Amino acid sequence: MKLILKGKVFYIVIFVLVMYTLLFLKFLLEINKQYELKNEDSDIVVLTGGVGRIKAGIELISVMKNSRLLISGVGSGVKLSDIIDNSEKFVHKIDLGYSASSTIGNALEAKKWVQNHDIKKIILITNNWHLPRSRLLFKSVMPEVKIMLYPVVSDKEYKKLNKFFPKNMFFLIHEHFKYIVSHFQALMLRIGIID
Repeated sequence: MKLILKGKVFYIVIFVLVMYTLLFLKFLLEINKQYELKNEDSDIVVLTGGVGRIKAGIELISVMKNSRLLISGVGSGVKLSDIIDNSEKFVHKIDLGYSASSTIGNALEAKKWVQNHDIKKIILITNNWHLPRSRLLFKSVMPEVKIMLYPVVSDKEYKKLNKFFPKNMFFLIHEHFKYIVSHFQALMLRIGIID
């Protein structure tokens, strides 16, 4: 009886490891996916916390005449002039969000902003490794809003993530774990446990 039980546990462990490996490989493919933006004005949400995100948002807002930009997750007391040069040029187009301290917080903060400005579509800017989790949570919070994706990959991060040293793999495994957890957060958002 003990041998049969040990055999079943062994097969369950192998099954879980194979499934996790497949999901992790899918995650790696997803973070390297390329997205194409259509030539249309859209409002923009940038999530703070990664290299090059705000710069990408400023570049987009510079060419989109009728768009607004939310920089979500800004630190307390930080002003627009602390973040970008020539802030007076953009002051009427950029909003700073101070209430978010996590990805789910970014999604909830962006939802309020979208509702306040009656926005129907956004471009979501964050780093490529952060995009799957961000997209999932944003779609859960705002299913009626069209969300276009703009992954940012800085040269420094790209080089770091493409070296197969254990440290970098641990970073990606950690991000993948957070992506798995975000599925539970998305479920809680949908059924109204998190507001």
